[in-house]
Amino acid sequence: MDTAARPLSPRQRELCTVVHELAKTLGYPPSMQEAADVLGCCRVHALRLAHEAVRRGALTHTPGCPRSWRVVDLEAVTGKAAGTSKSKRG
Repeated sequence: MDTAARPLSPRQRELCTVVHELAKTLGYPPSMQEAADVLGCCRVHALRLAHEAVRRGALTHTPGCPRSWRVVDLEAVTGKAAGTSKSKRG
């Protein structure tokens, strides 16, 4: 099976969400160490998750540029459209 066709693992989705949220909060893409700190894992493990997410098309990254991690399609990662809220107004 082609790696790009496989869905993200729950941990890879979590990393993508963290990258998106940190970028939104900081105003620029996070370093992998910052993402690892939020995930509660080491930087090496976060990098492995990130590189696999890149291979599956969920993240993009410019080699040699540490703050270039970006979510390609947040809706595909989270399963909901960007800007939608979990709460319902009644």
